[in-house]
Amino acid sequence: MNPENCRSFSPAIRVTHVLAGGMGPRAVDLFCENNIEVFLGVQGKIDQVISDFIAGKIAPGESSCTHGPDHECEGH
Repeated sequence: MNPENCRSFSPAIRVTHVLAGGMGPRAVDLFCENNIEVFLGVQGKIDQVISDFIAGKIAPGESSCTHGPDHECEGH
């Protein structure tokens, strides 16, 4: 996702959290600037991830992705 698209998460649609395996620092900063908490390093089937998040079992972690001159991210 282009980090500029993060701006479309307005308070009107009540996005409060983003769960992701990885994302670049610019996207994380844009979410945070809009009071959206980012949880990185999240893995698993979406139904289980959502259940774990609701149960308080998901904690912010490290991005599974590194962005730089040798950008090598699997799956996006």
